[in-house]
Amino acid sequence: MLRAAIPRCEHDSDAETVRSVMDALQERARRHGRSMEKEVRLIQCRAVERGEPPPQRPMGLGSRMAALFADAAPAGPGGGALLATGHSQRPSAPVSPATPA
Repeated sequence: MLRAAIPRCEHDSDAETVRSVMDALQERARRHGRSMEKEVRLIQCRAVERGEPPPQRPMGLGSRMAALFADAAPAGPGGGALLATGHSQRPSAPVSPATPA
């Protein structure tokens, strides 16, 4: 909700972000006829009452790829290796290293 009111720019620094949030909170408090402190407390109380989870970070590329291809790998040990090596069938028995003569 409040995020949309916070102006963003390419060169936004932490201090500018804090100022933007403070300005947005002051404006919101003024519109509701409350002090900024009371407005912040009400926002926090409403978030807790609704059980809103904290904002989630966007999923990274690796996590998105893993989720996208989760069903592609056969289940069981070595399932991922089949895709990586291009084998079309699993070996019938585990391969043991050759013993020296």
